[in-house]
Amino acid sequence: MTELTRNFRRARVADLPRILELIECGRQKMRAAGNNEQWTNGQPSQEVIEEDIRLGESYVMTENGKVVVTFAFKPGPDVTYAKIYEGKWLDDVKPYYVVHRLASAPGVRGVLKDVLNFCFSHTDNIRIDTHRQNVVMRHALEKYGFRYCGIIYLLDGAERLAFQSCNSVAITEQSSNYDNLEQMSVVELLHHINEEDYRVAEAVKLAIPQIQAFVEAVEERMKLGGRLFYIGAGTSGRLGVLDASELPPTFGVSDTKVVGLIAGGDRALRHAVEKAEDMPEQGWQDLQAYHPTANDTVLGIAASGTTPYVVGVVRLARLNGLLTGCITSNPHTPLAQTSDFPIETIVGPEFVTGSSRMKSGTAQKMVLNMISTTLMVRMGRVQGNRMVNMQLTNAKLVDRGTRMVQDMLGLSYEEAQQRLLEAGSVDEACHY
Repeated sequence: MTELTRNFRRARVADLPRILELIECGRQKMRAAGNNEQWTNGQPSQEVIEEDIRLGESYVMTENGKVVVTFAFKPGPDVTYAKIYEGKWLDDVKPYYVVHRLASAPGVRGVLKDVLNFCFSHTDNIRIDTHRQNVVMRHALEKYGFRYCGIIYLLDGAERLAFQSCNSVAITEQSSNYDNLEQMSVVELLHHINEEDYRVAEAVKLAIPQIQAFVEAVEERMKLGGRLFYIGAGTSGRLGVLDASELPPTFGVSDTKVVGLIAGGDRALRHAVEKAEDMPEQGWQDLQAYHPTANDTVLGIAASGTTPYVVGVVRLARLNGLLTGCITSNPHTPLAQTSDFPIETIVGPEFVTGSSRMKSGTAQKMVLNMISTTLMVRMGRVQGNRMVNMQLTNAKLVDRGTRMVQDMLGLSYEEAQQRLLEAGSVDEACHY
């Protein structure tokens, strides 16, 4: 079987006959399917397509060198194409591109996916339309992350359904999959929240290759004496501080080995600090108290991937030679673009629209657990499956440590406890 090679390029004048042929083929397919709405007054004029080619807004996809798909891809609004819109765009401010006049040769598969992937490599805000009867197209658009927004009336009078890419609206800001929450019973709310939480583990699983790359890079620097700094704002910052603060008692490392910083300082752990996250230079200034070096790593945590405090410190850390990474719940964000090792956990819209303390926060906590635990194991702070370097800060931990020593050395409980308290840790008790 011959392997297919597909490529995209701007259309040339020499492609015009083939483009007209594909458009006519598309019109005939629509008529055969019982739809007479597509290009009601005939196919687009040759003059319109020639103008698109001249402006570099007409594209073709070739398959093994032959033109098999044509479409227009141009900045909106396209006043030569549609005259009336009734509905509400997901984002009516951000610049966008329109895709229309998509037509393909018979038997060509996977056209829409390939075309959209090409278009998304140029912009994340795309508007596209289809006719009411084309149910397959509508379902495909929804599958690829588009949402229905309203009705467009073309210049020839045809009525089309308008869709916009959800990528144009940050996933963390998209409308919840549920509505009328206040009308739900307690058990309905709990079940629906739990249903959404199931998505988190899968999103984290998909990010494991990114997490692995980050951890392996951090491990190299930690073994040279480097430190790891978690930096975030709001919920993200609190989760970073939480994970960092748990490592000394759990693994017996210095509280300077992994450090959590939050926009607004420690007060922000309990109280919202106005505009703290909006200062892009402040994070790097906060980090200076720790005298960062090239062996250190900065992990920016921000569900949106746009928080100025976090993006700013990651950008400046990278410019100053530190290793950088991030955890975000949106794809292709400014934070990811400025990080050496982005980690993207795409958990989808929150149960309460925009409340990133929910699924995004859960994903962040899971990833932080994975990062810190893996690093501590790799740094020799675990033996077998035991926390042999934990701090003996309360009776429960002394009892746990005693039983570890008892099990590992075959001593009585009393002998094990005495040995543990004299040594100060399970690891020392078993090796002196």
